[in-house]
Amino acid sequence: MCRPSCSTNISTRSWSIRTCSERRSTITFPVPTGFQTTDPSNLTTYLPPEGITNGLLTRPYNVKGGKMYGIEVGATVPFGELISALDGFGVTGGVSYTKSRIHPYIGGPVSDLPGYSRFVANGTLFFEKWGFSARGSVRHRSSFVGEVSGFGANRTLRHARPETIVDGQVGYEFQPGSMLAGLSVSLQGLNLTNEPFVTEDGSGNSLRVIDYQRYGRRWMISASYKFGAGAPPPPPPPPPVAAPLPPPEAPATQTCSNGAVILATDACPAAPLPPPPPANSGERGF
Repeated sequence: MCRPSCSTNISTRSWSIRTCSERRSTITFPVPTGFQTTDPSNLTTYLPPEGITNGLLTRPYNVKGGKMYGIEVGATVPFGELISALDGFGVTGGVSYTKSRIHPYIGGPVSDLPGYSRFVANGTLFFEKWGFSARGSVRHRSSFVGEVSGFGANRTLRHARPETIVDGQVGYEFQPGSMLAGLSVSLQGLNLTNEPFVTEDGSGNSLRVIDYQRYGRRWMISASYKFGAGAPPPPPPPPPVAAPLPPPEAPATQTCSNGAVILATDACPAAPLPPPPPANSGERGF
């Protein structure tokens, strides 16, 4: 602030300059009037809060949120459980549906969450037996809102076309007893059909293509080794020793009248007949 003793006073409609004896100046902006609001959707009347400089927001920020829901179903079927001749073959896959609704910016239209397709389906046919393994996979996704790099490397939302990706893999694991037991090798191919990534301007005209990019096929060879896998398995533990049988019970016995002890099922021998009485001898005389 300047002292009251000012020598010059020049004023305009929107600002004033006072030149004081100390040669200091102050610029005063007009006080906001009633028609200004705090609604950022109307930049002509928007008044930022105190301490925040008004300007354009060029980076992601939090809004009120949105809604997202969906369902997913998956299954795995080994064919060997149904037909023994197809042991080792099987199929696995799933289907999902996702619905999202968000406002990318304040006052903007409703849009899907970037990067999420409404429909996604995938399936894999596989074979695993005798150390061999082979897989073929297919994944399809419906159109979605893609987030790509635009002019100046800023993130831009564009409508991406549906795409179908095909992958494959074969491998072998050397079995125990082989000189290379424990070694596994595999060959994997990604995006075998060289599916392109295509975006449009969102007008519904398929001829208005903005991005058309092919990333090519990718091939990967891998090998792994499990130490100790070639060692012979330890011998099985000896069978447990059976507990000795209890001694048989002593048979029932009986004691006969003559003191002999015999089995209870046997009959005692008949008692011997008493001896005959002695015969009377004649008298002798002298």
